[in-house]
Amino acid sequence: MDEWTFINIDYRSPHYWAAFALRDQVLRKPLGLSMEDADPAVEQVMRHFGMIANDTLMACVLALPAEGNTAIIRQMAVAKNYRGRGIGSRILNYAEQQLWREGIIALRLSARISAMAFYEAAGYTAYGDEYLSVTVPHRWMRKTLTANDTSD
Repeated sequence: MDEWTFINIDYRSPHYWAAFALRDQVLRKPLGLSMEDADPAVEQVMRHFGMIANDTLMACVLALPAEGNTAIIRQMAVAKNYRGRGIGSRILNYAEQQLWREGIIALRLSARISAMAFYEAAGYTAYGDEYLSVTVPHRWMRKTLTANDTSD
């Protein structure tokens, strides 16, 4: 595999715009949607995490601070040519480690039904009923972080 590294992405930095484009390409365009409706106020308060190889963004994931010591994982995307290599698991684990270090102990996310097995393998459990979001069936999932989940 290429040499890769994890990064914390600053809002409106060059890596932010690369991640914005990746999220649009992977998550929105296949549904006939666009990231143009992204709320700058929300984008600014979210934590942005990335994984780069040879100066190319391979994957990204966001975390939105929520009540108490909770965050909501959002918009995880892996570039098409990097899928199937464990990149998604690595970027999610990196985000969990960073959030744990900041005092976050509970995570939740709205998973596409097609991605639920991935999140279940990462220790998330589903709750609530299935619902439509951005035209795709989703379910809420959650995970309580422990020191075992966040070891380097």
